[in-house]
Formats: sequence, C-alpha cells, structure tokens
Amino acid sequence: MPPLKNAINCSAHFELSCFEEDFREKLMPGSYGRSRSLRANAIPTIFSHTKSANERPASERRKRKACHEETLTTRRKKYLFPTVNKNFVEHQAEVLKEVQNTEVVAGGDARCDSPGHSAKYGTYSIVDTESSKVLDFSWLQVTEVKNSNAMELEGLKRCLDHLEKENVKIAKLATDRHVQVRVHMKKERPNIKHNFDVWHVAKSVQKKFRKKAQTVACAVLKPWIHAIITHLWWCAKSSQGNGHNCVERWKSIVFHTANIHHWDDRQHFHQCAHPPIPREIERRKGWLKVGSPAHDALKEVAWNKLLLKDVAMLAEFIHTGILEMYHGLMAKKYCQKVHHYSYHGMRARTQLAILDHNHNVGLDQAQTKEGTMKFKFVSPKDSRGWVAKPQYEAKSYQFLHNLMADLLTFKRGLIEVPPLPPKPPALNIAPTPRPSKEMLIEGHRSRFRTQ
Repeated sequence: MPPLKNAINCSAHFELSCFEEDFREKLMPGSYGRSRSLRANAIPTIFSHTKSANERPASERRKRKACHEETLTTRRKKYLFPTVNKNFVEHQAEVLKEVQNTEVVAGGDARCDSPGHSAKYGTYSIVDTESSKVLDFSWLQVTEVKNSNAMELEGLKRCLDHLEKENVKIAKLATDRHVQVRVHMKKERPNIKHNFDVWHVAKSVQKKFRKKAQTVACAVLKPWIHAIITHLWWCAKSSQGNGHNCVERWKSIVFHTANIHHWDDRQHFHQCAHPPIPREIERRKGWLKVGSPAHDALKEVAWNKLLLKDVAMLAEFIHTGILEMYHGLMAKKYCQKVHHYSYHGMRARTQLAILDHNHNVGLDQAQTKEGTMKFKFVSPKDSRGWVAKPQYEAKSYQFLHNLMADLLTFKRGLIEVPPLPPKPPALNIAPTPRPSKEMLIEGHRSRFRTQ
C-alpha cells in the first residue's frame, strides 16, 4: 500500500544506517541530528530505535549531557575557532591591501561585553569611513589593563600599531570624547588628525537639553531640541574643516531661537543661512525671549567652554554611524551582552561579525516588480514619530559556505590551519589574593551574629 501524500514518519523508527552522513554531525555530534536526511532506500519499522529521555536513568542523562557539552566545546576549540580565524586573517589581508596606498579617514569605537563599568572583555574596532569596511579590531581582557575603563585606550593603541605595521596610513581618525584617547592622540600621535564623532557629541548635547526642558520654567525649550540637534549636524557638515567657522555657526543657535537672524560681533558667520521666514510662520513660532529661563538654559549649554572646544573638532564631519550598525549586528546576532562566552569564543564571534559586515556593505536598495524603491516605516523611541527608512536587498552569506568547506577539509586533514593566538595569562579579576577558607567562613558567620 503506497504512503499517503502528506504522511510523515518519525525518525525514531529508522536505524542510523538509514540516514545520510552530514559533516556537521561528525564535527559536533548531536547538534544537527534533526537536520539529517533519509536515504532514498530507507525503510521504517514499527519499533523505535531510540529511548526517550524519561526511560533513561538520571545518572545516564547527566552523563550524556556532560559528555555532549564537553565534546562540543572541545571540537569547537580544535576545529571551528581556528578555521574562523584563518578565514578572517585572509579576508583582512585583502581589505588592508585595498587601502595601503591611500590616506585613510577612519572611525574608531569600543564595545564591552556587558553594560556598566565592570566589563570583562573589550573590543575596539576601526572602520574605513569611505568603504564602510572594518579594517581591524583588537580584543583584550580586563586583566591585561588596570581596569575596564582603560580597555578602550589600550584597544586603540593595538589597532593603530597593527595598521602601522601593515603599512596602512591613517590620516584622520574620529572617536568619541574619551579623555584618555584625547590625551594619547594629542601627545603620542600628532601625525593623525584627531576628530570627534558627530553622533556621540549630538547624543550628549541632546541629553543635556532634555534635562533642562524637564523643569517648568524651561518647558518651552522642549519643542526646539530636535531643531537644535539638526543644527549641530549642519554646522559640522557645512564648516568645510574650519573649526572656528563651525563654532560660530553653532553659537548662532542662541540668536536664531530668539528670532534674531543678523549680528555683527562674529568673524566668520554674521547671519542665519536659511531664507527669510514668512510672517505667518514667524507669528506662530514659539520664539524664546532673551533673558527668559529657557533662553538662559539654552545659552548655558550651547556656549559651554568645554563643549565649544569639542564642537571645533567636528568640522571634518566624520561620524561613526557605520560602526554603530556593526555593533548592532554583534549585539543582535553574534555577541549578545546577556550571555557569557569563552575568550576564544568571543574572539571567533567578533571575527564572524566582521566577515558578515564587510561582505554585505554597500547593498543596493530593494525594488518592487514595478521598479519602485522599497521603504520600511518605523517609529523611533526618541522622536515619537514615524520615519521612512530604505529597505535593502537580501544579505549574502557565501562567506559561510567557504568557511564550512574549509572546516570540513580541515577536519579530514586535507589542509593545515594555523593555531589560535595564545590566550593571555589566567589572572584573577579580583584585585587581591583570596584569603584562606577559614577566614572567609568566619567572616560570613560574623555578619549574622546578634551578640
């Protein structure tokens, strides 16, 4: 009797010889059991060839789970991580070769494995702002530096040293406003023009204005915040590398919000760049009165001396938005901050994220069958409105097929793969040596004494 059209057989009624061999199953036994396919001549039986989990003794279940985890971890470290490292090193050599004879305008930023100031691992990445590809990354553990705050500077040093060794010339570098990075770039690397990332500065300024607008006296400042941040981006973009011009353009926001569009006490910028405002719009606009609490709060934040020094370093208009997208890819897919990974595991996941990012930069915007550009509509949490964002073509994962092919040939001994870089010394994260067992127990008990 032939089987029904939609008939489904349970895999437990087939012997192991009925399944086709899968190289992933050989590398990591048990991980891909459900994805195995049957042979064309496989014949099911009425008897089950597997035992259910409840039928096995508890000791056997624990033993099988421990053996599976140990085997999986061992094989990953022995085969998977070295193969990922090999593919990344080869890809990085190709990327660096493309920029060796150019003056690179780069952006750098750090990412920790957990939020807060108690991170264990830190990653610093440098991206080429022209090609949007990640050039290099440095991976370090908190025990290699003084504390977690020092990981960003150390990561930047390692990246720049490695790029210099590979004959890659960094002409300009944009970073966040990290104090240690600022001092290091000024004293140790004066040949690289240091700039600040516009996105980080705009985010900091926006927080300050929102805090000011929470008071009743400065509530009228809230509708102006979006325009003020947009004005900061315009100042950085239109200054053409002139820091003084950028500062004067930024300071003009204090005049514009008070309906003053011409002034004479400036050197480069004497009037607003927008066209004349129609009378109807001018009457309805919520201008800030000079001397009011809201206008004074705006002037206090915008004309802060430290902020003005930072605004002058935005004139090159270099931002690390592509790095934020890359970090978002890591957080969503490869290195979630809610999970803990081993040292080599985190390194391999970071390398996979870079391979994924670099192979999918510059995707074209998707189109419908009629040739209309596709968009997606989202509501950002900070703006509380709707915006349209381009929808791009599907990503390519051909690099994963090449990686799996190398993994299979490496497992069979057909190719040689370099070993993993050495792991740093296993130092204790605790700042002091552990006391004796008796002292710790006595201290624990003493906290609960009532006498």
